Amino acid sequence: DNNWSAGLGFSYQYLRFNDFDLNSNVFGGRLFLRRNLVDQFFAWAEYESLSLEFFNTNDNRVEREFVSGLFIGAGYFVPVGRRSQFIVALLYNLQHDNFRSPYSSPIVVRGYFTF
Repeated sequence: DNNWSAGLGFSYQYLRFNDFDLNSNVFGGRLFLRRNLVDQFFAWAEYESLSLEFFNTNDNRVEREFVSGLFIGAGYFVPVGRRSQFIVALLYNLQHDNFRSPYSSPIVVRGYFTF
């Protein structure tokens, strides 16, 4: 069935907090599953694991740990040539944690280019 696709992805984010003169590198990976619905619309599920830095107030130091996210949502794709696509997706993180997530909200808008 050509309506299903799955894949792997890599994520990198550079975060800068001007109010505190702090910056951080966030990196990790994701697994996704996509089901094409009608026309160019699709359903999306994704597991993401990101390595983040946190300030440990007990030890007064910065520590790095992995934070996971489980996203579901939908999107729209536009073919670019024979094998590439531009994708926009609206996702909801079922495991959102206000204290540990690099995202400010459980609702995330993503843009992708696949080839």
